[in-house]
Amino acid sequence: MSGHKTRKISKNDLQQKENVFSLSQDMIEGILNVANSEHSQEHVQENELIVNRYRIIKKLGEGGMGMVYQVKDEHLDNQIVAIKVTIAEAGDSHTNTRFSREIEMMRQLQHPNIMKVYDAGKHHSHLFYTMEYIEGKPFYEFLWQNFTINKGVEIIIKVAQAVHFAHENSIVHRDLKPDNIMITNDLRPILMDFGIAKIVESHTQLTKSGFVMGTPFYMSPEQALGSEVDHLSDVYALGVILYEFITGSLPFTGKSNKETLSAVVNDLPQSPMAINLKVDERLNDICLKALSKNKKNRHVSAREFAMELEKYLHDNGTINSDKRKWLLLTNVIILIILALLVYYFTL
Repeated sequence: MSGHKTRKISKNDLQQKENVFSLSQDMIEGILNVANSEHSQEHVQENELIVNRYRIIKKLGEGGMGMVYQVKDEHLDNQIVAIKVTIAEAGDSHTNTRFSREIEMMRQLQHPNIMKVYDAGKHHSHLFYTMEYIEGKPFYEFLWQNFTINKGVEIIIKVAQAVHFAHENSIVHRDLKPDNIMITNDLRPILMDFGIAKIVESHTQLTKSGFVMGTPFYMSPEQALGSEVDHLSDVYALGVILYEFITGSLPFTGKSNKETLSAVVNDLPQSPMAINLKVDERLNDICLKALSKNKKNRHVSAREFAMELEKYLHDNGTINSDKRKWLLLTNVIILIILALLVYYFTL
């Protein structure tokens, strides 16, 4: 995925647009990508049994928050589930109880576009949780396919609706990115790792050294600065995902995490219209609004972001696939009825 040049904000931009944050060198040094940390984690071996219940089948992947494995639940007729062994360290009983309580909040998120969470515990020195196993591919793999803009927007709308549902239940994702969105074989997006960034951050020693959990490319300016993170930080990340889908590139990149974070805080993104001529002004504006440096200038909620995208599709004569199938079926039925009537009256 290739990056592109971004332009520096001028004094005129500051006066006409919005307040922009300044990032000190010391602060940049303290903000690193969790995936590049030197924090070690034990590998789980194939066929290993975790807490006398979960039998490891194979490793599915790993990221900054931990490693994911496909396992058999031997307490539930060998049901196939996934388990994430996080980098969060098991501590005293208070710490472990808090982790279980936070996982329980995630377990309550029952939504068709949010991955189900089942159980939590500790394996050796690390905390883990189990979740449903999804057959599909991460959304980032679809960024390279010939999806139409409208199809991609339909998927992002569903993701935004799931994000809003979590926000209504007082859970902020904090690490939204294409890697955390699974697309099922029937093209249904499933959002993963809700609240895990906060959980891992609060159960490691990393925050004590100025460490901020997240992925620099998708971090909001306030998150990059180590300021308070709320639902509007997730709105920003949704804007980055939309930008990446409609342009094929990220709004801010750098040769290092420091350069990327500096760009996130200080640079303006190139207009999506300037990169992809198929992007019209309205979609361009929706995307850039979500990417506002000042969170007060973004969409007030993930729901509003989704609603603007829905209106964009509606006004462009686009309807979702379910409605399209229903209308097609209705038209076929009408034609059959008309044909039968013609046949009946010509007898």
